[in-house]
Amino acid sequence: MLTLTLLLLALLITCGVRWWLDQHQIHAQLATHKMMLPVQIRGARRVYVRGLYRQTPRVNHWRYAAMALWVLAGLLAFYGAMGLLEQANQTSGLLPLTFGTGSADAASIGWWGAVVTGLPAALIQAYLVGWRTRTLIAANQTAGETPTDLYWTPTPVLIRLERLDWLALGWLVACLLTAAIGTQLGWFTPLG
Repeated sequence: MLTLTLLLLALLITCGVRWWLDQHQIHAQLATHKMMLPVQIRGARRVYVRGLYRQTPRVNHWRYAAMALWVLAGLLAFYGAMGLLEQANQTSGLLPLTFGTGSADAASIGWWGAVVTGLPAALIQAYLVGWRTRTLIAANQTAGETPTDLYWTPTPVLIRLERLDWLALGWLVACLLTAAIGTQLGWFTPLG
């Protein structure tokens, strides 16, 4: 349980640092674009990156495949978590809820299903992160690396964001694997 908690904490810290870098870049753009709000800059940058994905149909299809796999992995992880919750409820009797997933096998199947769908999703997402970084660096070089462009991000910041995204994907897969192995080995069984 401690291992999973530490992995989740590392994932949250990584996502927090990435969010901070995004905010720092938006505030740097505010110096140039004084009449825009941070929400407008964030939205324009998001639409720009989404448009880059849509310009390349193959990459856009991979993006949709990754989204579908992440949704499926999340649903299976939820199923596994509900199995663990109901298993704890069977020993304590505190919750009047039943989900029909009270066996350890059901929870284990849910978590392993999340791993099986989350791992390909993470690999696809890692490819998309690298593609996005290469595309934005090429767009920066084409535009002339000037902070007057709303979509401009310094190349060192892009590389840092790419590494943080890869690190977050690694932490997420490690959390899924830890939950699946822990459920299989009985690490999360309640103390009756």
